[in-house]
Amino acid sequence: MTVRTLLLLAFADGAGSLAAQPAGAVPPPPADSIPFCCDTRRFAPMAAEVLTLQLIPWYFNRNVAVDSTAVLSVGAWRRNLVLGFEWDPGNFETNMFMHPVHGNLYFNAGRTNGYSFFESSALAWAGSLMWEMFGENNRPAINDWINTSMGGITIGEVVWRGSRALLDNRATGTARAWRELGHFFVNPVGAFNRLWRGETMRVGANPEGRFPSSFRSALFFGIRSVGDTSVPESGRNIPYVDLRFGYGDHLRDLDHPFDAFTVHVEINGSRAHTVARVRVDGTLYGKLWKESARARHVFGVEQHYDYFNNETYVVGGQSFGVTLRSRFRLRDPLTVQTLLEPFGAAIWAVSSEYADVTGRDYDFGSGAGVRTKAELFFGDANVLSLAYTGVYSHTLNGAVSNHLLHMVSVGVQAPILKGFGGAMEFVLFARNSFYRDFDDVHERTPLFRWSMVFFP
Repeated sequence: MTVRTLLLLAFADGAGSLAAQPAGAVPPPPADSIPFCCDTRRFAPMAAEVLTLQLIPWYFNRNVAVDSTAVLSVGAWRRNLVLGFEWDPGNFETNMFMHPVHGNLYFNAGRTNGYSFFESSALAWAGSLMWEMFGENNRPAINDWINTSMGGITIGEVVWRGSRALLDNRATGTARAWRELGHFFVNPVGAFNRLWRGETMRVGANPEGRFPSSFRSALFFGIRSVGDTSVPESGRNIPYVDLRFGYGDHLRDLDHPFDAFTVHVEINGSRAHTVARVRVDGTLYGKLWKESARARHVFGVEQHYDYFNNETYVVGGQSFGVTLRSRFRLRDPLTVQTLLEPFGAAIWAVSSEYADVTGRDYDFGSGAGVRTKAELFFGDANVLSLAYTGVYSHTLNGAVSNHLLHMVSVGVQAPILKGFGGAMEFVLFARNSFYRDFDDVHERTPLFRWSMVFFP
């Protein structure tokens, strides 16, 4: 059974039969007469959950980790409000990955209580700010606030939509139990709300728009190697798993934020870099520009979350882009999809050799860049892809510097059997870092991937 089959099972309506009622029991009301979330906003549960999401990490830090920053006082709160933000020295994984994951919980405290995408986005900003000001006795960190909020919004909407598709209010029995359990692991805040509202085993109607217009997935198993002898793990063949999936169609699903998004997750066999890559691209707004029998062009605004953490490069951040996406129909079954996107990086992290300046081995900055991509499809299979990303980042916290980053990739996939094929990818990463007080750094690092791929 392929991964796509498993995913499609999760996106299919469940089936089952209701358990027999005891003799003399009052029959339950008709299933469809009991409303499910989220037709109305529920303020009290939302507020209580945001407060709980503050108290749990505080209690852990104070009583389990015995962290001195969790010793709170009115004086510390007053100082935080008066002095304001600073930059913190946390490690890359904590600041760029764990904080956005936690921000997703604030976002879904709103989303799973009936609030819209933008209302829940405001809640992510508010919940993160509340923690930064009052959850610790050290000064609030501007990088944590931005990463937790923006990353939490991007990841949170993906989690909300994915978990909603996983659920089936009409399912019963074992199928229902597995769906609810899966929902708990994907969206624990949403699962708690369903349990609290008595929806976990209630039978009823499913919400409209539960499924995307289309769903695509590909799972890669393979090895990768770094071709730069200056990299410690160069020459090693490191195993990796790469999951990519697309929800909706960026060129057609334009009604609501994140009606279309793509997710790319890479897990490595390297102890130091287990979660090597997470990338999310979600459409916030789109408008058809031009269409003909052979081509379709759409302007859009997209929100991105980037996390790259491997032996080759360490970069990531939050960004927004203005996109021009096009689809060209060639001779059947060939199509070409292209992307041109200038973007602005609200916060961007780039590895640095001068950790003594901040206590971190990376710099925080902001800047701008451009992404381009061209993909050739044979039916639904992506057989060739070419991509380039260029970023300029001006350092806001770190050694005084400017960074120019370039990433070029070429990928080839060859279908062998139905739902199975081989893939090969070459990535070249280049970093040019120009420092005022230190020697400049110029890196050129190639990365190779060979894999088996399961796709529709």
